[in-house]
Formats: sequence, structure tokens, C-alpha cells
Amino acid sequence: MVKERTAKNWLNLMLLIGGMASGAMGLVVLVGFYTHDVHLLQALQAVAPLQYNAALGFILCGAGLLFVAFGRRPLAIISGMAAAVGLFVLYFGFDQPGADLLSEGQFSLFQIPLIVGLLMAVLLALAVHFAQTASLRAHEAESINQELQTQIAERRQAEEALKASQDYARSIIDSSLDMIVAVDKDRKIIEFNKASQEAFGYSLEEVIGKHVNILYADVKEGVAVHQKTVEKNQEIQEVFNRRKNGEVFPSFLSAAVLWDARGEEIGVMGISRDITDRKRAEEAIQGNLERIRTLHDIEMAITSTLDLNTVLHLFLEKIDRLFHYAAVTVSLVGSETGDLVPVACRNLNEREWKAEQLKGRRGISNWVIENKAPVIIRNIQTETRAEDAAFFRTHGLVSYLGVPLTARGEVLGVLGFYTGENHAFTNEEIEFLMTVAGQAASAIQNSQLYDEMKNLAGELAKSNRVKDEFLSVMSHELRTPLNVVVGYTGMVKDGMFGKVTDEAQGALEKVLSRARDQLTMISTILEATRLEVEKVSVEIEEVKLEAFLEDLRSSYDFPLDKTITLQWEYPSDLPVVKTDPDKLKHVLQNLINNAIKFTEKGSVSVSAWYYPLAKSVEFKVADTGIGIPKESQALVFEMFRQVDSSETRAHGGVGLGLYIVKKFTELLGGKVRVESNPGTGSAFYVKLPVEICPSDRKSVAA
Repeated sequence: MVKERTAKNWLNLMLLIGGMASGAMGLVVLVGFYTHDVHLLQALQAVAPLQYNAALGFILCGAGLLFVAFGRRPLAIISGMAAAVGLFVLYFGFDQPGADLLSEGQFSLFQIPLIVGLLMAVLLALAVHFAQTASLRAHEAESINQELQTQIAERRQAEEALKASQDYARSIIDSSLDMIVAVDKDRKIIEFNKASQEAFGYSLEEVIGKHVNILYADVKEGVAVHQKTVEKNQEIQEVFNRRKNGEVFPSFLSAAVLWDARGEEIGVMGISRDITDRKRAEEAIQGNLERIRTLHDIEMAITSTLDLNTVLHLFLEKIDRLFHYAAVTVSLVGSETGDLVPVACRNLNEREWKAEQLKGRRGISNWVIENKAPVIIRNIQTETRAEDAAFFRTHGLVSYLGVPLTARGEVLGVLGFYTGENHAFTNEEIEFLMTVAGQAASAIQNSQLYDEMKNLAGELAKSNRVKDEFLSVMSHELRTPLNVVVGYTGMVKDGMFGKVTDEAQGALEKVLSRARDQLTMISTILEATRLEVEKVSVEIEEVKLEAFLEDLRSSYDFPLDKTITLQWEYPSDLPVVKTDPDKLKHVLQNLINNAIKFTEKGSVSVSAWYYPLAKSVEFKVADTGIGIPKESQALVFEMFRQVDSSETRAHGGVGLGLYIVKKFTELLGGKVRVESNPGTGSAFYVKLPVEICPSDRKSVAA
């Protein structure tokens, strides 16, 4: 670039010199023309042909001036005008008269002005050249200065943009809630945002340039994290950091490698978040889960049995395994005296502990009963109110927590927890142990209720045995004389002791009827007694249903005292089945007798059907009697229950007939039900599953 500019300057200089020389000769011609000096013209013509020299001088002069002044519009205009004038003068001056008047002898007179003119032209050309060069250099300097100013302005703008960008990035980094730390290749800290300063307790000046190890609780962990990040270009994991004050806290770190524009590694940046609160929440959740599992384990253990001693043993074993207290004790309120009685303990000599508790009777556990709230003693060895402090000193027990065992609002006893060193029971710990105590109290109360129920059941069983024995003896003792009465009354009625009048016959018939009722009642009581003590067994036999019903029908083949008819309806091809005929007969007799007793007029019908597909037989006893209200239909099958149980009722009985019907039906594997409406009668259905005898299967199939 410099060489091209130098060559151009020399070319301009040569053109100027040539142009000025030619211009000077043209000026001499002009002067000679206007002064009519022939000698001057001849001298000029001697140097060069006038016309060519003048024309060439003008052209060269004009071209040089224009070339030199190419950057200057005024100079170009002036040089152009000068060239035009010179051309005009030279052209017309060549043809003027006297141009050939010069002679050789006169030439020397004019050589000095010519030489001077040439020198002046040279000097003028040099001056113009240097002036033009200076102008060009000034112009170039101005251009360079403007370019420098432009570059400076652009650089200033770039610096301002860079600073703005850095400030923006800094504001983003500092406004982040996460800790942002960047290190160089030597693991020296180069970035430490405000969140990091607040979390670690260091100022920016304290850590910039320091090794990042000061931020880790374990230096080896920090080195391992950095190596993993460099190897994999990124790393995500939980780490433990150390604050300026030495406190260690957990954080969740996401680290990545930093690269420059050439793709070379320049450091590592880590973004981390303090997860202390999250860890505490996780620990709290884990603690709650552990407590729930503990409560579940305790509940499963203490609800696996109802024996009180076993419950307490399992409970104390679970408590010792899960909580690791130095000792645990259980004292219960006595049911008879109301005093607190030591019952069970863990990690103590039970005999010594019970003797100590029974000796004082006013131990620290009584304070819990009196307050009905937890009692905490930081040091029971120095507690002046504790009567058994010496016992605690002997066994190395220091802190005490007594929790009331409360179930359904009743304080059952005290659950005591002891530690071997000074221990501050927290509210959370006390609340959880109260929950455990409540769970234990429920199990203890259930065990106590179970023991009471066992004792009550034993007493009830004893009472039932006495009752059953009494009913059995009384039934037997009553039935024997009644059989004698019935026998002798029948003999008198039949005239075996002499003729009996008609009035006596009627009276004897009533005596026999009432005696039979009494026998039936006594037999019913005896059967009910046997059912209660479960001494009734089922005796299965082959029963021809048609013959069975014919025999049952014949037992009612006597005139009734009422205006009712007894109807029988059953098919002649009923199968031979396996069942207990005596119990089935007792069931149907009770139903028929009840129907006759509660029907004053109308009819009583007895029917039977066999259902091959269901393999069952159904018997129906229906009447047109007084009926049974809907609300009483489920009660008539209970023992000693009647629809009308008042002393003024019109119908007798003890209310055991339908009870026996239901029990016998169930013994036979069947079910009994009733359909009835007051005033229209009742219908009892007895449905029994039956097994067809092999000998009768062919006839049934046919």
C-alpha cells in the first residue's frame, strides 16, 4: 500500500515538471507575441518546433495539473481554464507575422529568461507537488483520524455493550435463588453469586481466587465430584457443604464443564440448592412412617392375644426393641382397692421393683394418676418428693416420663419410661408415647374385659347347668305322677272300676285332656332343656314319606272340640328318604297342634311336596286362625315367646313349641318360615334337604 502511494507521487511530480516546463514555454510565446519580439520567438523555436511544443506543453500541463488536483475540485477547474487559454494563445500566436524574424545571433539574449522561466517552472512544480503532497497527507491524516475516532467509538460501544451484557448476566446470576459457583481449571473460585454468599457466609472478596475445597465438608467428596464432572461433562448429585462458621448442610448440585470459543475447557460451573429443609421434611416423614410402623407392630403384638400377662409381655418387648429406654414399667389401678399396683417391667428386677413400689404406695407413678397427665422429671435421683429415689440411684435411672394409660376416658394405670442419662423429653416424643400408651391401654382394657367375660361366662355356664339339671329333674318328677293320673283316669273312664255316668264321663275326659296337655308341656320343656345343653343328636333312618304321613294323620283321627276340619294333601308317590323321623314328627305335631289351638273355626291343612331338582321336601301347615302380626313373626321362634304373653291370654302354653320346631328343623339341615296376616290365618313352611334311598331312585325317576 505504501509502495503504490510512493509511485503515484513520483508520477505526479514528473507530470507537473513536464507540464510546468511546457507552460513556461507557452508563456514566453505569449509574451513575445504581445511584445512583437521576434528574437524571443525564434529562440523558443530553436528549442523545439513551436506548434508541437506548445500543444504538447499545454496537454502535459493541463493533464499534470488535473492529475495532481484530482482530489481538489477548485484546482481542477483553474488548471482546465489555464490549459484552454494557453491553447488558444499558442495556436493563434503561431500564425502571427514576425515569427520568423529571429536570427541566430540574437538567441543568447533570451536564453537567460528562458532558463529562469524553466527554473521557476521547476520550482513552481516542486512547490505545487509538496503542497499537494502535504494536502494529501493532511487529508490522509484526517481520514486516519476519522477512522481512529470511528474505531474508538465502536470500541467504546462494544465495551459498553460488553459491560451491559456482563451486568445483565451478573444481575441474572445474583438474582438466582440457587447458589452458583464457578471455578477455573485449577479449581480456584472465579464466580460466587449472592445466594452463595448468603448460604456459605463468605463475602465475594473472601472467596474469589480461593480453592473450592473450602466449600466442601469432605475434601475428597469435592475432588470426586470435580473429576466426575470433567469425565462426563456434567454431574448431578447430593453433596455436603460447609459454611464459614463450620456448619455442615446438604445441597443438591448440578455441575457442568465450561468451554471457550475455541472449544477448550476453561473451568467448571456448579448450580446447587440448599436442601436442609427438604431433608428435615424427609426425615420427619420417615420418622412418621417409623412411628406408624411401630404403632402397627405394637398393635399386632398386643392384639394377638387377650391374656393380660401375655399382652404386657409382648408390649414391653416391642417398646424395648424400638425405643431402647433404660427401663419401662407398667402399673395398673386395682379393681377392688383402687390403688396403683405394679404389674410388669422391662430391664429391671421385677421382684425388687414390685417390692419397692408396694412399700411406699406413694411413688412417682401416683402423681400421674392424680394429675391424669404426663409427668416429667429430669433427675429422679435428686427429686425430693420421690420416696423411691434410692432405688433409682441403685439402678442408674436418671430421667423419668410417666404417661397415663387411658381408655374410653378411664385411667387404667401408668406407663413409665426411664433413661440412664439426663434426657429432655421433647413434645413430639411425649405425644408419640402418649399414643403408644393409648394403644396399650385399649389392649389392657380388652384383656380385662376378656377376663371379666371369661369369669362371667363361667358363672353363666354354671347357672345354665344348674338350670338344666333343675328342669330335667323337675320334668321327670312331674311326668311320672302325671302318667299315673292319666292311666288311672283312663281306667275309671273306661268303667274298669264300675259304671260311670255321662256327667262323670265328660269330667274325666276333661281331666285326661288337661293331663295330656301337661305331659306335652313337660316333654316340650325336657326337649328344650336337652337342646340348650346340646345333648340332642340326629338319628338318620330310611323314611317312607307316604307311610310317615299316614301314621301322623291317624294320630289326629279323633273328634275335635272345635268346629274345624283337618285336611291332608300329599301325593301318593312320595319317595323314600333318609332323615330323623322322630324329630320330623315332633316338628309337624307342634305345628299342627299350634294351628288347632289358635283356630276356633275353619280348617287346618297339612300338605307335602317333593322337589327332585332341588332334592328337598317341603311341608306346609296352614290354618284360618287368628294369625300373627308382622312385627311378631320373627319372635315366635324364640324360647318362651308368645304373641300374647299376658296373664289373661286366652291360649295356654309356655312358648317352646315353635322354638323346638326351629331347632329341630335346623338340626335336620332345613329352614322354617311363616306367612301370616292377623285375622286370616297363618302358614308355616318347613323345607328339608333329603337324600333319596337307592331302592327308591328308579321309581322316582320313572
